[in-house]
Amino acid sequence: MRIQSEDNLYFIQLTLQEVNMLYYPGVCVQIEASAHGFSASMHSVWWSIDDMHVFLTDLVRLEQQRAGTAVLVSMSPSEAILSFQSVDRVGHMIAKIDLTRSVLLSTAAQCIDHHLSVAFDIDVSLLPKLVRSFEQLIPKDEDEQQAVCT
Repeated sequence: MRIQSEDNLYFIQLTLQEVNMLYYPGVCVQIEASAHGFSASMHSVWWSIDDMHVFLTDLVRLEQQRAGTAVLVSMSPSEAILSFQSVDRVGHMIAKIDLTRSVLLSTAAQCIDHHLSVAFDIDVSLLPKLVRSFEQLIPKDEDEQQAVCT
């Protein structure tokens, strides 16, 4: 799924990689984000199924009420935070992704975090499509429990 600004200069791309319903039920996605050419990619971000259900409930509420926030945090807490938020009473919305990758510097023997935050206005008419797209990421039956979609 691709979420982008009207001018196409900002986007968040989510691509389903894997669904695992065994030990820690979750969905693995690849995330790409870009803001005016400043970009990052995370090839393997896991979201728990339980967190996705809460996020989807909040996203539906956001779509219906045009107020509030829906936030989805990766299983590795600071790795990826996706949010949709109403910014005023009229119902204007923003999409935001915060990505963090920790890198071990061998010469300094220390870990450095690289960050990218991308936020942009989205058209509220996109919310129903976003709800449907996130619904499709959550497995619904036994056949989808071990699907690999790479």
